Amino acid sequence: MNTTEIRRHKLGLLIERDFDGTVSRLAELIDRRPPQIYRLFSDAPSGRGMGENLARHIETRLNLPRYWLDQEGDIDALPPLRDRVAEFEASLSERALLQLLIDDLHRGVRGQTLSRKALISLRGMVEALAQERRPILDAPPPDLWADDAAE
Repeated sequence: MNTTEIRRHKLGLLIERDFDGTVSRLAELIDRRPPQIYRLFSDAPSGRGMGENLARHIETRLNLPRYWLDQEGDIDALPPLRDRVAEFEASLSERALLQLLIDDLHRGVRGQTLSRKALISLRGMVEALAQERRPILDAPPPDLWADDAAE
């Protein structure tokens, strides 16, 4: 494999392992837009390889050893980035956190990993937040079976 392929491969493994396969989470953490990251994985003429500057930027932002992305090898020796990701997400604005939640929900619906009951519960929580403008824990729990009884 050449350097571009190694970088692409290792970044893909990191995204899967440490960012739950979510490019937008990685993009936020490294201060880049998701389309820029998606282009790194594209074989289309408009796709780009990961240049030296971007590779070093990613390593710095993720606290990876310098030139780690350039070296062949497995990522198992690298400790998970969970603490770094959790620290970053704790520092996000409410708007950025909401966008991450929306992205997660979208993936869950597309992958059909969210049950109807979970979706109804989420809808109830969002409605309670919008109406009451108070912490969700203070809101009464939604009636999870209300929609099912109507069917």
